[in-house]
Amino acid sequence: MPSADKGRDAYRRIAACYPWMEPFLAPARQTITRAVLRRGPVRVLDVCCGTGTQVLRLRRAGVHAFGVDLSAGMLHKAALKAHGASFFVRGDARCLPYPSHCFDALIYSFALHEKPYEERRQMLDEGCRVLKPDGTVFVLDYADASRLRPRLAMALIAGIERMAGKAHYLAFRDYLRRGATEAVFESRGIAMVSRQLFFQGAVGLYVGRLP
Repeated sequence: MPSADKGRDAYRRIAACYPWMEPFLAPARQTITRAVLRRGPVRVLDVCCGTGTQVLRLRRAGVHAFGVDLSAGMLHKAALKAHGASFFVRGDARCLPYPSHCFDALIYSFALHEKPYEERRQMLDEGCRVLKPDGTVFVLDYADASRLRPRLAMALIAGIERMAGKAHYLAFRDYLRRGATEAVFESRGIAMVSRQLFFQGAVGLYVGRLP
């Protein structure tokens, strides 16, 4: 989901590339689905849902999942896959078009690292507003790469992030510098329930609960 004005869809071109990326993301998608099913939430919101693959996986598994994204290009692809279903909504993650405390769980899949610090904070604050007091937060994103082995994987990841553009790359570097997803949980007071690492420890699926 881009942070730009709604009239300027920075992700329209990327949306066309998603079918090529999905095979690489499939294991993580399945891991998130299993994690959501284990927690047993009834209503789940995928924030910055992209082309909707995770939402559709969850719905096929019986979860009442919804997706929100600012990119019209991404949502067009999602609507095609969902045959026009109405559970995808266009909206800004910093000002979600939902009432307070209406979701049992939130999902952020590679959505936080690409935003500047202040925007990340706003996204999390708004997500916590729509989440129920005992809700669960699922974050799939980069882990702390201070150890040698993840650093090797991060070298490859950094090359990919750099290709996404200067602003995106600077946000990615800032995300790692501030302690990555572990620090996000700590700064927002989200109690970590579990963590599962992938790609030599460079990427993690983090599950947390609001205090």
